[in-house]
Amino acid sequence: MLAVACRAEPTRDAGSPLVPVLAGTGWTALLLDDDFTQGNRPTLVFRRNGKIDGSTGCEAYFGSVELSGTAAIRFRGLEVHPTRQRCTPTDQPQRARFLEALQAARQVRVQAGRLLLLDGDNTVRLLFECWDRRTIPYNELNRLVGMELETLTESHADTVGTDMGVLVKYAPPVNDFGLRDGDVILSVNGRRLANREHAIRVISSYAPGETLVLEVLREGVPLSFGITLHSDQGTCKRSAA
Repeated sequence: MLAVACRAEPTRDAGSPLVPVLAGTGWTALLLDDDFTQGNRPTLVFRRNGKIDGSTGCEAYFGSVELSGTAAIRFRGLEVHPTRQRCTPTDQPQRARFLEALQAARQVRVQAGRLLLLDGDNTVRLLFECWDRRTIPYNELNRLVGMELETLTESHADTVGTDMGVLVKYAPPVNDFGLRDGDVILSVNGRRLANREHAIRVISSYAPGETLVLEVLREGVPLSFGITLHSDQGTCKRSAA
């Protein structure tokens, strides 16, 4: 029987017992083919709509997942979207091995707070640990697997028109906030943002179902976005099998 340390919201799709176990959970890769991951560790997020996304460690990726039976898994349609961080020659080997391991995965096991992906030969290719909400805020803005934020300084004033707020250096092509590259987030529900870390703390202080109003500067034009936080969040709390 599956036991999981990331508690997820149940979904309507009951075709596989894996669906309510994994939907809404986020994971960080610890081992890749028996080697410890290096540098910025790859991540994997299971969404409630059958989609997945994450980071290779230096690029964002998106795709879908098929779950069946009690252990079968297949990742489909993986697409990589370069970020402004870019992959260095040092990053490339781990990036390639991570994507190949995802595509080779045929079985999944979740036990003792760890997620294991095995290939068709029953070999463990990837081992993940659950994101800890105490260290990685886990909510809809934190498709920061894919979204790059930067604290503004006086040096930004001439290019973006302000030195206050947080710059969106890169936004995934599809994101729930309607943000674009170059946007500046000035405030959230009237709370002015001091820096990148402050923005993450502010956003993560709101619960699913609550509405956020983001004041944004886009190409010098002030805009306001209203977003209702969804509930596809894993809280990384221990639950019984």
